[in-house]
Amino acid sequence: IFTTTEPIKPEQSSAPSSLGTGY
Repeated sequence: IFTTTEPIKPEQSSAPSSLGTGY
């Protein structure tokens, strides 16, 4: 699970898969 600082949702995963699509 890649949690940065804010809750990563698959809806708003416009970040790279390194940190965005880790749910």
